[in-house]
Amino acid sequence: MLNFDYQSGGANANASYYIASGLTGIDELIDAHYFQNVLVARHDHNYIGGLDPMFDNTSQSSLNINFNTDVTGTQLEWEVPGGILPDGVMNVYGSTLNPSDSSKSTYDVTDGLAITIVPESSSIALWVMGAAALGLRRRRA
Repeated sequence: MLNFDYQSGGANANASYYIASGLTGIDELIDAHYFQNVLVARHDHNYIGGLDPMFDNTSQSSLNINFNTDVTGTQLEWEVPGGILPDGVMNVYGSTLNPSDSSKSTYDVTDGLAITIVPESSSIALWVMGAAALGLRRRRA
């Protein structure tokens, strides 16, 4: 599971069976659900509030989040479009847990990685200038 913290507030592990132990202020989760080593679902969840944290539930495929697992089932990979995450600095944590276990066993939590999402304004500007140049070239011809 990927755990994103990008704004004040958010969900904490002590109030949710869904957040890995030790994590606080989680705003979004990207996860995969397995049952008896078979992938049954993959979702994107955004924190929507509450003392017992509540999350919405969106299919990753509808958001163009790509998912891959290796043949042994021991590695998960996600490709997350920057457009579904807010611009700016955020912390990203990787975790694995068993939410069906009442003790919320956390098998691993990867230290937070601070990343910055920046809009691609320069690429858009280059595209617009190129289109304008082609338009002017056609007028002169």
